[in-house]
Amino acid sequence: MPTYEYACTVCGQHFEQFQAMSAPDPACPECGGRAQRQVVAGASVITDAGGARGHKAGGCSFETTGVTCCGSRQRCATPGCER
Repeated sequence: MPTYEYACTVCGQHFEQFQAMSAPDPACPECGGRAQRQVVAGASVITDAGGARGHKAGGCSFETTGVTCCGSRQRCATPGCER
């Protein structure tokens, strides 16, 4: 379920609401007035390093390149590098 941003058409209060896409617009939590969904910029999430700095989805590439995903020539504490 997404989080939507709303603005009250009565008092101008801005708030966020975590709800289903098909749910009706909520009432303003401040005054109970009609709230209108706002158009906001989206966010993105990177879930794979895509080979950046030697990092691979299966862990650190220290064994194949001699360099860890954080650029060190020795093992480090970065998750995935201790393999």
